[in-house]
Amino acid sequence: VLVRAFRVGRCRRGGVDVSAAAPELRRILYVEDDEPIRVVGVMTLETVGGFEVVACSSGAEALARAPGARADLILLDVMMP
Repeated sequence: VLVRAFRVGRCRRGGVDVSAAAPELRRILYVEDDEPIRVVGVMTLETVGGFEVVACSSGAEALARAPGARADLILLDVMMP
């Protein structure tokens, strides 16, 4: 729901429109070590969400790519080796 509010550019808190403060999320750095889940996640984020996705298969890869990825959001797997 929060991501949806950011995507459409409208967010209300306590009846106050804070749209100007809500950034447009366009690029996601997605970190998932399980390849089938990563493939489905990337496909869903791109096709359904309309995001540009930078996918990484490990925390080390994500750390190396994060500075150049210029991601608006980092989405991490909860349990990774």
